[in-house]
Amino acid sequence: MGDLLIAPRAFFERLKASKPTLFAPLLVAVLASLLASLANVVATRFLPSLSFGSPLVFAVLGGILFGLLSWGVYGLVLRLLAGAESRAWEVAGWASLPGVVVGLVLLPLAALFPVSGNLAAPPGLTDAEALREWTAQYTALVRGATFSRIAQGASVVGGIWSVGLTYVALRVLVPQRALIGTLGVAVISLGFIVWGLTG
Repeated sequence: MGDLLIAPRAFFERLKASKPTLFAPLLVAVLASLLASLANVVATRFLPSLSFGSPLVFAVLGGILFGLLSWGVYGLVLRLLAGAESRAWEVAGWASLPGVVVGLVLLPLAALFPVSGNLAAPPGLTDAEALREWTAQYTALVRGATFSRIAQGASVVGGIWSVGLTYVALRVLVPQRALIGTLGVAVISLGFIVWGLTG
């Protein structure tokens, strides 16, 4: 897997000559999402939470579900734009490897730069106005934290890197559709990045 980061073209040339397999690339996509989710939990561990259960459990479940969803969407877009020979869902998974790298970097940074501040315990769910105010305070506190700025920058780098891997893969597998397929993925990646920056 390390050669995908060092020599991606050679990696995808070997992929082209091999039989299709979805397990490993799916695992990469889910792991990237899971690491990002866990980093957020570690970073906000000192803040009160609205979760009724363990934040760690919600992070694991959310990371897995989001990883599956994003992998499916990326693969579907590639399949529609680049065709059957694009090995769409394999490429979508392998192109998520930068997310794994980013997640492995963010986890220790989340431990070193936790989000902290004066935030009261969340109000009851029946008090809608107080809950909205508390959520706004929580969001402002998290957005202004050092870790959040680092994570935003890392997500941009990871997204660009992922799009680059997608282009290399499609140039090997379906060169005549490499540009259109990559542009489709780039639009989705940009959407996720903007959502992460503003959401």
